[in-house]
Amino acid sequence: PPGRSVRLLRAAAAVVGSPAAAHWAAKQEPCQDSLPARPRPRARQNLGLSPDWEQLSWRELRTQVLQKMTENNWKTLAITSPTPESGKTVVANNLAMSIAHQTEKTAMVVDFDLRRPKVSQYLGVKLETSLNDVLENNAKVSDALINPGIPRFVVLGSNKPMPNSTELLSSTNVHQMLEDLRDRYD
Repeated sequence: PPGRSVRLLRAAAAVVGSPAAAHWAAKQEPCQDSLPARPRPRARQNLGLSPDWEQLSWRELRTQVLQKMTENNWKTLAITSPTPESGKTVVANNLAMSIAHQTEKTAMVVDFDLRRPKVSQYLGVKLETSLNDVLENNAKVSDALINPGIPRFVVLGSNKPMPNSTELLSSTNVHQMLEDLRDRYD
């Protein structure tokens, strides 16, 4: 079977119809798997691509995603998966960084993987106040927002797993928080 990095780009290409990423993924060796088994505290995960191909793939994905979002008048995008360790955090972080670097839009990543939060760990940031504090009504959202050093890139990270994550995510408080965040950012 193809390696995780190839599967990740194939899946992303299929979702948005990205010919560059699909073309690259189709040419890769079947067993290439350059994503680490455990997360590294780095802002960008290396997918085993040359820097030019990696940047081209994320730019292509960014362009296709932004086109779809504009066509449908969407302000938010969820990166989800039915299984753990499938690359959600890598895609979310790299896509958000690409949007922040290459557009005038502010990109925000909210780590709603309340069972296995990894966003802040991948970015190498320490959270003093987190989404956990907000969900437990111990802090305001504005106190938990951080900028990891990239202009127009904002993170609302989680710092520990939370019980009853499904109930929390479907709560009125989370719905209201998302509405407030949509109004705050482009």
